[in-house]
Amino acid sequence: MTSWVKPNTKCVCIDDNWGCEGFMPKRNPIRGEELTVHSAEVSNGRLYINFCEIPQTIRVLFFRADVRWLADCFRPVVSQTDDVALFAHLLTPTRIEEDA
Repeated sequence: MTSWVKPNTKCVCIDDNWGCEGFMPKRNPIRGEELTVHSAEVSNGRLYINFCEIPQTIRVLFFRADVRWLADCFRPVVSQTDDVALFAHLLTPTRIEEDA
């Protein structure tokens, strides 16, 4: 399970090969695009994401379909400050006190 997926999390699309499964929305995520997670759900053992920037429902004639995107095609966005903070403890020297 992908633990980073939660509402208001920024992520980036890493795979925009959506294939053709039924109706495709007018707006698809593009590789390298940053999006904001609106909600997530598990279906058939796979995690799917809805985005704030992309409408979640499409209508074609009399049909209505919910749009959701496979979470495997996205990765979380880590800001530069967060990235450095993850390794800051490795940069500060530690002193080990030993008894003589």
